[in-house]
Amino acid sequence: MATVVTKKLRLDKNNIENYCDAQNVSFNVADHAWRKWLNGSSDGYIILKDNGKAELFPTSTAHPFKADSTMSASRSAGTCIVDLQFAGTKVHEESYTSGSQRSKSKENITDSAVVDSTRATEIKWHVHGKNGDNQRGDLLELILYFNQYNAQALISDGATGIQSVSVSNLTPCYGDTITFSVKLAQDVTFDGWYSDSACTQLVSTDQNYSVSPSSDITLYAKATANVTLYNVSAVAGSEIASVSVSDSIVPKGGAATFTAQVNTGCSFEAWYSDNTYTTVISTENPYTATITADTILYAKATRKRFNIAVGPAEHGTASVSATTVPYNSDVTFTFTPEDETWELYGWYSDAGLTQLVSEANPYTFTVTEDMTLYPKVGKKRYTIKYGRARDLANGGHFKINIIVVDFNSLTRDEINCLRTGDYDSIDSSKIVARDSINGSNIITDLWKTIQCTYDMHVAVYLPEIVGVDNYYALVRDGNGNDLTYWPYYWFQPTANATISSYNRKITYWCNCSAVTKDGITYAYATTPTLQEKEAIFEAELSPGYRFLGWYSDEACTTLVSTDNPANVVTPKYTTDMASQTSLTLYAKAIISEASSGIHLKQNDAYAQAKAIWKKTNGVWAKTDKTAIDATKKYRLIKN
Repeated sequence: MATVVTKKLRLDKNNIENYCDAQNVSFNVADHAWRKWLNGSSDGYIILKDNGKAELFPTSTAHPFKADSTMSASRSAGTCIVDLQFAGTKVHEESYTSGSQRSKSKENITDSAVVDSTRATEIKWHVHGKNGDNQRGDLLELILYFNQYNAQALISDGATGIQSVSVSNLTPCYGDTITFSVKLAQDVTFDGWYSDSACTQLVSTDQNYSVSPSSDITLYAKATANVTLYNVSAVAGSEIASVSVSDSIVPKGGAATFTAQVNTGCSFEAWYSDNTYTTVISTENPYTATITADTILYAKATRKRFNIAVGPAEHGTASVSATTVPYNSDVTFTFTPEDETWELYGWYSDAGLTQLVSEANPYTFTVTEDMTLYPKVGKKRYTIKYGRARDLANGGHFKINIIVVDFNSLTRDEINCLRTGDYDSIDSSKIVARDSINGSNIITDLWKTIQCTYDMHVAVYLPEIVGVDNYYALVRDGNGNDLTYWPYYWFQPTANATISSYNRKITYWCNCSAVTKDGITYAYATTPTLQEKEAIFEAELSPGYRFLGWYSDEACTTLVSTDNPANVVTPKYTTDMASQTSLTLYAKAIISEASSGIHLKQNDAYAQAKAIWKKTNGVWAKTDKTAIDATKKYRLIKN
């Protein structure tokens, strides 16, 4: 009994361009699926594309036995007429005289143009009306109905020598052509296709028989063997994806070829005569055998094994969980640093460390081939996040400069560049990374990151905010704690860190200065800084001198601090002082009592001589410092 198959295509503004071509019609205009207006013609066409007909017809040759049609349209004036055409024949027509959309349908359309149609048939909607009238539609829907049948090919009882039967389409529709096929063993005669299992009603003697069914159809194949036949089969065993045999029925003395498809990463082992895999028949694949009896062969394969190794590691140890593993097994590479100052940068497939495989530690992967991975090790890295923590008021503009440097290699002048933000004056070979970030107004999400290794320093400089009087940028950490009260900050990270700038209205500055006195070669003070906050005063002593302290007067009679560097609280303005206060301290030192009184330069640095020796009449004798003659030259003699 036939099964009715329904196929529907609904066209609207969302899909009409995908399924249809337009002629004197516009698609998806003014929220309508289609419109015909002022296009120079009274006739327009919406033509179904091949992909649209593929949605309606289950096969290329199937014929529907009826159709249903729905069309929605409206017009601005006059009359809009829409009709559905199959192969140029009108099968559904509607007129629209309203300015509002109206849906009109026609069911059970059985015109010959419909029931004779296939995917090759032209299907289109014809829109006609005055060129000056606005005709438009929101919906075109077409439903086709098909009779679908069941087809089946069977081997008749008592037939011999038939290996297999098949039919090209198990569920054909009316109009489809299907083919019944039979595969015979060697030396077998095909008797024909029959409509009954008893093989009394012959339909065809063609081994490949084609027919266009108009109802359910079952055909039985019959054949007669002229020789002794044997059944042949294959069974898939361990690591075998599939097996096949060229012929399932073979005459005595005939040949059959056994083929096994092994799993990926496996090697074929052998064909066995038993399911316990004890008796080997052949290690060939494919394997061709001469058949002298019913035969079943069992195929088996084994997974390939691969060698895994790890390259040498610096500043730690690298290991792998296994050195020989089967295909598709997991192995894990692990690097353990010698201390917390080192870390793994990545695993590489080459000794030159150019082909990165993974940065994970540990790193686990599935083995598909021999593999050696090489660890790249470097100083512990930290991620420094920096950006704006608070909105900038009144349309001002700010800038954050950030730099990563080898601090220990910096000269005194280059350290001063960190204080002034003059990063361009620092030797570029000492700069590991640098960046800046600019912003204005509302910039709460303005954040960036920079990398720093364990042995490097991060320095930040915040130029004065432009455009807002008395607003200044200061530095905070990720928890909102103030880090400095001046525009620069530097530190050596020991973990990932967050640095943020924030604007603050400040009218109470203190300008600090440091003055050098006896025994001082250089002095520095953080300036400007906030009032009632700590400023840092730092002095560099002349060789052979001992630091005495910081004094508030030039005569160095009033001691403030003996620390170097010293943290000194800045003064707050009073009614007698301006809002901008100042703090000047004087640094003083004296010659160390343990000094020899002489310093010698070695490797661009001065070192104090621990003792003075003088050669007189060819004999070296130690002198004391009182014997030093300032008018004479001295030199370093090692040992």
